[in-house]
Amino acid sequence: MALHFHKRQIVLSASTLKTLVSRYRDYSKEIEYATIDEENYQKCRSTVALLRSSIRQIKEARENLQGLYDDIREEYRNCKNKSEKKDIMVEIEQIEEESQLLTAIAEANDLIFMITARLDESKNICENMEIKLGYLTIRTQRDDNPNRDDLETRDHNDEEVEQTSIQSDPNGTQNVRSGTSNNVVSSVHRSVKPPQASLPKFYGNPEDFSEYWAIFEALVHNSKELDVIEKILLLKESLKGRA
Repeated sequence: MALHFHKRQIVLSASTLKTLVSRYRDYSKEIEYATIDEENYQKCRSTVALLRSSIRQIKEARENLQGLYDDIREEYRNCKNKSEKKDIMVEIEQIEEESQLLTAIAEANDLIFMITARLDESKNICENMEIKLGYLTIRTQRDDNPNRDDLETRDHNDEEVEQTSIQSDPNGTQNVRSGTSNNVVSSVHRSVKPPQASLPKFYGNPEDFSEYWAIFEALVHNSKELDVIEKILLLKESLKGRA
């Protein structure tokens, strides 16, 4: 029983990895957007963030399990006593069979590959939407300008003067540059829409909360790609029934 303490850790780690693979398997499905508009653009951005988070979580769980498995194999290689070495090999085989860790790692690798493909696809869709909606052109122009900060300051001052001129103009003519600036601001401060990718659901059973929150916290709560409003919307979406 040289590997008794390793066994429990490996079984639990394999179970966690299999749970993540099961939770995120739907993320590998193709996502379609009927139209190119602001709502679908926000959905696409949220989907990209969720796909990135799911890949990161699966990789972390896989690497943790792989590390534990490497530890017991290293213990086998370092053992000098032939009899003990034989016993360790028997224990390793038992752990492999009980935890199904090799199958879990293989399925995780396959899912990571498929979700990565969906991530690349969603990123391309987002870029195409940005072009169609005119966001990419504005952003590229701003990023390519080495004196952007100075120009923005001057533009802001010019806009104040021009806004004053507009208010005093009896014909009420509209300044094109001011309108463009407003579009840039509005494109940054838009309301966030829930993503299309599915989330873990919690129906109010206290026994299920630990598993639910572990997944939700890893995927959404700790995500740096999602803002506070987006996290709140995702939380509301995942709470069902008595929750």
